[in-house]
Amino acid sequence: MNRFFRYLSLSLAVVALWTASPSTANVTFSPNVPTMDVEDVVPGLKGRAYTVVSGTSVKSFPVTVISVIPQSGSPSNLVLIRAEGPIIEATGGIAAGMSGSPVFIGKKLIGAIGYGWNFSDHRLGLVTPIDDMCQVFSWEDMERKFVPPVDYLLETSKASSDLDPKAERMVLSLSGIGGRSRQRLSESLDMPVVSAGSSWRGADTVEYGASLVPGSAIGVLLVWGDVTLGATGTLSALADDGRFLAFGHPFISNGAVAYPVTKAWIHHVIPSVEAPFKIGSFGPIIGTVTQDRPQAIGGQVGSFAPALDLSLRFHDRDQGKREIRRFRAVPEPFLVSRAVPAVFMGLTDGLWGRKGAGTAKLTVTFEGGGLPRGWTYTNYLFSPSDIVETMSKEVEGLVSTVALNPFRELLPLGVHFAVDVTRDPRILYVDSIRLDGDTYSPGDTVTVSVDLRPYRGKSRTREFSLIVPEKAVGSCRVAVRGGGLGEPDGGEMGDMDRSISSLPELLGELDDRERNNEVVIELIYQDMGAEMPEDFRSPRSLEFPGEIRRRKIKEGSMRVYRSDYYVDGSLQKSFVVVPEGKEGEGVSKETE
Repeated sequence: MNRFFRYLSLSLAVVALWTASPSTANVTFSPNVPTMDVEDVVPGLKGRAYTVVSGTSVKSFPVTVISVIPQSGSPSNLVLIRAEGPIIEATGGIAAGMSGSPVFIGKKLIGAIGYGWNFSDHRLGLVTPIDDMCQVFSWEDMERKFVPPVDYLLETSKASSDLDPKAERMVLSLSGIGGRSRQRLSESLDMPVVSAGSSWRGADTVEYGASLVPGSAIGVLLVWGDVTLGATGTLSALADDGRFLAFGHPFISNGAVAYPVTKAWIHHVIPSVEAPFKIGSFGPIIGTVTQDRPQAIGGQVGSFAPALDLSLRFHDRDQGKREIRRFRAVPEPFLVSRAVPAVFMGLTDGLWGRKGAGTAKLTVTFEGGGLPRGWTYTNYLFSPSDIVETMSKEVEGLVSTVALNPFRELLPLGVHFAVDVTRDPRILYVDSIRLDGDTYSPGDTVTVSVDLRPYRGKSRTREFSLIVPEKAVGSCRVAVRGGGLGEPDGGEMGDMDRSISSLPELLGELDDRERNNEVVIELIYQDMGAEMPEDFRSPRSLEFPGEIRRRKIKEGSMRVYRSDYYVDGSLQKSFVVVPEGKEGEGVSKETE
């Protein structure tokens, strides 16, 4: 993480597409087909499961009930089945993506396939009973009202299955980026991520009045646009009011959510020794997942949620190439703060076409979210090994700080990245410094000559003037350094007797922090009027780094020169401050 964000733990963004429908919590979900209670399910019963294995056509395969397994959590029971027939033989068994495939005994729905096991007989699977799945609508939905401030709480599941949730192996499909970003997403989300083809026709559009049936292939999106990240599964049941149940297990288990649900096109089922899985593409958005619970996911067809609106403007200085990529993400700050840095990395890797050393100018702009004029942050970064990785860490820190700020939720909000990158080391070195004297009085002007040298270039001299504060006394020094190198931190954590108390104050502090392209010329002095606390361990009224910077610039003891280079180096020069009229009265001059 760069020199700046070591001080602040700093996701991302959103533009509202449509307003989510009112909460339907505590309204009983009634499937529009007959159902069978789990108490009536006994070993030996035969039925059929419905799913899509290619395209969008729903097919069925026979199943036999082996046993009903009680659970101590939720779901309260799981039905063990054996799948059979030509489809299962071709796919190698029950595949990831068949999650949610409804299972009927006769014409009655008993539930949906939800779980299986890796490295096992993939013909065996577990069905989540329909009664348990219907319980997902007993929780309150998340209501998105774009009137800040709105309290935000990332809700988690209230119960868990006895089964290892990885046994089902939810697989995320990724398109638009790949390589190390795919691995990074898998690690940060703790889910398998596989590369898939681009989205199906109309993936960025909305379809009203979509026609679905139990067994239809659907997708749930986390990111979509020029980058797509999500999972395909199977619709289990529909109600007459447009609500639906799917998957037969949790997606990410985030509780009340607002994730887009889409139609899906299935390309093929990939056989695997570990566990078969479907490869699918996402189609038009048809509704919203509102509940992500242990028993299933549930939501509403025809209701559309807000979305984070993101873009990346990329400029390759070496090739003279400019491109733009746009994508959206779900309005889950905690989730998106883990995913977006990896998406940023993947897009930048692809657009630059290389991995290695370089220098970059990174600008991040936040718009909307109750920010009347928006807010923009710019910094210069250099890496001798991997500039894209360095930028990704900067993005992670910045986006997390703003999106997860403890003061208010920012909706709707757009976040836009601009990258100007070159493989050249655009570094400006602080070579040497000189003062026009070695003894000064309070109020005097100190002229500082600074030699600055570009990488493998010729040094140039710039002069800066500092004013000796009236309260300065004794041995002092001038420090010239790159921004962020030795930035005053206001004291160690726990020393402060106050904290940042509002979003405007947080953004203001970020505005005033040092940037890597700055040459900071600072007079460091002893304050003859300062009193030390009686107990140095007790909290003190200290300043935040941004406050120190503002005060010192105002009093003239700091100057800042902004370059278009990454500034490296830190030098100091000592001098002495004596009261006016007492020069030479026993004052010894310090030397370097």
